[in-house]
Amino acid sequence: MRIHTLGGGVSQLIGTGGRDLSAAVSGVMMIDGIRALAVDEHTGAIVLVSKPPAPEVEHKVLAEVAAAGKPVVVYFIGGSEEAVTAAGGHFASSSRDAAVQAVRLVSDEAASVPELDEQGICDVIGRLAPEQRHVRGLFSGGTLCDESMYALLTAGEEVWSNIQKDPAFVLRAGEPSRGHTFLDFGDDGFTNGRPHPMIDPSLRLERLVQEADDPTVAVVVMDFVLGFGAHEDPVGVTLPAIAEAKRTAAAHGRDLEIVGYVLGTDRDSQSYAAQVVALEGAGVTVTRSSTETGEYVRGIAQHASVRKAAHA
Repeated sequence: MRIHTLGGGVSQLIGTGGRDLSAAVSGVMMIDGIRALAVDEHTGAIVLVSKPPAPEVEHKVLAEVAAAGKPVVVYFIGGSEEAVTAAGGHFASSSRDAAVQAVRLVSDEAASVPELDEQGICDVIGRLAPEQRHVRGLFSGGTLCDESMYALLTAGEEVWSNIQKDPAFVLRAGEPSRGHTFLDFGDDGFTNGRPHPMIDPSLRLERLVQEADDPTVAVVVMDFVLGFGAHEDPVGVTLPAIAEAKRTAAAHGRDLEIVGYVLGTDRDSQSYAAQVVALEGAGVTVTRSSTETGEYVRGIAQHASVRKAAHA
């Protein structure tokens, strides 16, 4: 989506799956994808996006980057700039950065990035009660969840998640949220015996309403993925739960900030513009990228922590 918004285009999009860069799978799909795109005449630059890979798999993938013969932008969440640069790749610190670099590599025009809405963050903090300080992320996309969660982790925040790398902060499916909690509803614990949340979001909708009942929750952040294989109206099916969550918070005298990121373009059948308009009409703050989503909720969490310390 970011490449499209910045005026670039995508010749091929290859989904490798969340386990591909694990030690067990060893990056088979990503390596095949790099090799295929390296000989594709319509591909001017290659972009790699992934959750943190296993160290030995990252080494194998970067060897393919070095041999690709084309510019390769690498965004491995929390990855090493030194390792990517040594392989001749272009290190990206975020998905937004990856998109900007990719467009600049194949275009003479410099892609620009909108500034974060700092005033919006301050306005949100002004509406929250002192005890409201936690972020709850409810995601259908695992990498989107990981990137937004990583924004808080790099700020020194403790985050619970079913995809946490730190075993001390792993939260299993079905367990109640603690502090800052980010959940990938596409992970095995939630999809065992049921459709992926991009198709059937019912578990995520139930959790949204539950989170609104927690007096410490300041913001709930969600993604809405468009395209083939996704729900025909991911925002529309969520609107009743959004309304109920806001009513629940209001009944207890609280404001509830809900942040939504729509991953898609104006060419998707669900209509990107219509999805955004529907979210904004429901009082949801819509972000323009996964990177911005993480930065925005991190800003709320940090301001809320400072305010809590001042009230202590």
